[in-house]
Amino acid sequence: MESFIAKSDTGFIYISLGTVVVLDELPQTIKSMFFNAIRKFPNIQFLWKWDGKLKPSNEEMPKNLLIKNWFRQQDLFGMIKHKPFININ
Repeated sequence: MESFIAKSDTGFIYISLGTVVVLDELPQTIKSMFFNAIRKFPNIQFLWKWDGKLKPSNEEMPKNLLIKNWFRQQDLFGMIKHKPFININ
């Protein structure tokens, strides 16, 4: 995680949609909109807490996005490069 974040001088953004949104059940068009928006900020690394079984394919996944089922938030928020925290519950 730290080596992924270190790729950016600008910082990183952490995305968590909580338990309200089941990412596996989102229509592909919505997932593509998220991925396209992330691609528009190539100088920022994105960490996305992805609850679910399905992961995006390598072809659709932006290079500046790291997806995991869990991130230790205390460690993330203590990092200097941290940008906005997006949490929808």
